[in-house]
Amino acid sequence: MITRPQPYCGPLASALESAGADVFTAPMIRLLPPADTATLDAVTKKVEAYHLLLFSSPAAAAAGIAYLHARGPLPARLLIGAIGPGTAAMVNRWGYEVDVCGSTPFDSEAFLSSFPSVDLEEWNIAIFRAQSGRNVLANALRERGARVTFVQVYRRDGPSQANQARARSALRAGVDVILISSSEGFHNLLRALTPHDRSIIRRTLVLAGHHRIGTAVRNAGVPRVLITDDPTDATMVDAMLKWSASRKGLILNCER
Repeated sequence: MITRPQPYCGPLASALESAGADVFTAPMIRLLPPADTATLDAVTKKVEAYHLLLFSSPAAAAAGIAYLHARGPLPARLLIGAIGPGTAAMVNRWGYEVDVCGSTPFDSEAFLSSFPSVDLEEWNIAIFRAQSGRNVLANALRERGARVTFVQVYRRDGPSQANQARARSALRAGVDVILISSSEGFHNLLRALTPHDRSIIRRTLVLAGHHRIGTAVRNAGVPRVLITDDPTDATMVDAMLKWSASRKGLILNCER
């Protein structure tokens, strides 16, 4: 069962189906337009005053560049940062190159380690994200002298009633693995479940795309957690294939 938001669960589902898996999709986060576009409008109007635009996710890049591009092409001198390769690919779709891309596991700390050690005094940096998020990146950039503006370009909301029902139905029908791409999505899943469903999930393997997600899952009383190196489709599929192969090997050994 994949809990990643639409439309980003689609390619992962297709890749797993191509590998022979039966896939249920039950997105546990909805991506919606921002509640307030005041900051986005202000940044768009004076985008030439910024030195770096940093996109925190593929969703942030998709929504942010679409909004900015409606006013015209971005200035050529403007630097663009992406938290990871999925975000960079979304930037590339609009015809822009990414100047700084984070490394594995594609989080704020990894981006900072990839960022050049330059003086950021007087730099204006805009971080495009949802309505909330971690402040690690912004705090570190501010410590180096940058002026950082958070720009809300989309909003995360809880799952629809239909997807909550799909998750419950999938668990009751029998799910071998649940793929979790965010701690927020995992907690939304738990809230959607009945006590009986939660007892099922405690016996189910959870594939977590980051160590922080894995910690959140374990802290919720779910002991069977496999943590991948990063949350990309390729890594998640590879982890599933390796898990499936090891499981088949165990079954064959038991039958001998």
